[in-house]
Amino acid sequence: MKKKKQKQLVRVRERILSNGDTKYYLDINQKGRVRITETLDFVYLKNPKSPEERKQNEIVLDAVQLIRNKREQELLSKKYNVTINLKLDTKLHDYVHYMTESKKASLGNYGNWDGMSKHLKRFCPENIEMGSITKEWVKRFKDYLQKDCKLSANSSHSYYNKFIATFNSAVADNIVLASPCNNVGRLPAITPPRSFLTEEELQALSKAECRYDVLRRAFLFSALTGLRWSDVVELRWGKIDQDFSALSIRGNQQKTLDLYGVPLQNDAVILLGKRGNNDDKVFVGLKYSSYMNVAITQWCLKANITKPITFHSARHTFAYLLLKYDVSIYTISKLLGHSSVKTTELYLHLLDKEKKKAVEKLPTISLNIAC
Repeated sequence: MKKKKQKQLVRVRERILSNGDTKYYLDINQKGRVRITETLDFVYLKNPKSPEERKQNEIVLDAVQLIRNKREQELLSKKYNVTINLKLDTKLHDYVHYMTESKKASLGNYGNWDGMSKHLKRFCPENIEMGSITKEWVKRFKDYLQKDCKLSANSSHSYYNKFIATFNSAVADNIVLASPCNNVGRLPAITPPRSFLTEEELQALSKAECRYDVLRRAFLFSALTGLRWSDVVELRWGKIDQDFSALSIRGNQQKTLDLYGVPLQNDAVILLGKRGNNDDKVFVGLKYSSYMNVAITQWCLKANITKPITFHSARHTFAYLLLKYDVSIYTISKLLGHSSVKTTELYLHLLDKEKKKAVEKLPTISLNIAC
């Protein structure tokens, strides 16, 4: 059932004064009709001439939104005859710390939350109350991430999304009535080029010597299953069982904690090696380190592969091979553990070279066309 969009009961109205400054009013609606207009004693200066006046403008915008939110909360309480007990005095940094700690089970996700938390403290060292944060405050933090932190577009995108998630959770926890991030907009992300191996390159890599055998087996296993580094390094024998009429892996993804299931073909089973106890790691000795990354580069060079390859390229290779052999995007999405097919569609560009090769196979015909 589609949810009916909630209309604002209180709207901010602006009036430009003769000198260019802005005066604010609240139009308070009941049953679809304007009943009350409240004049606010705040003026936004068009041309602030000092740091103090610019700061005063920021305070005015925050105050206007705070009063609007308070008036709407009062009206909602009366409309539905309920008492809305919000925990508006919850401290921002305390709640962000709580959210960050809850992500510790997923190292990659935890790192993003921790990064957002650190930048948030630099932007706002004071541990302010969450109920005092307004849409204008959010816009300033968004601009700070995008322009002042010298972050990549994808990092600022990721950190801001974590901030939005913080307030979505705060709404669910009855800390604030509505998220101040609503209608502020998102930060754009740039889809980086995905390095992958062709079938021929994967064959060459499998035959080349690798400094660390466990790294070789783990990388090739990822290329045949699509598992992320975090899932491969934590893979234990207890997750591998008889299913799908053959051996398969079932469990929760380290990154998203979502359930996934991947059947194993023969080469993948061989790469597992001798079975251990259920609690034992499959790829013993596999650890993230700079020398492991260097070893992958050296291994690729021995196979005459010069393109930039990381461990995550194995996951891209898995997606590419499935697309090449006409596996449906929906099935690939399920195998990769994506929550949305839209995420999987980002891999479609991997077939660009295959499309070019296909077109080049078209026969040459003699066209007698006057130019």
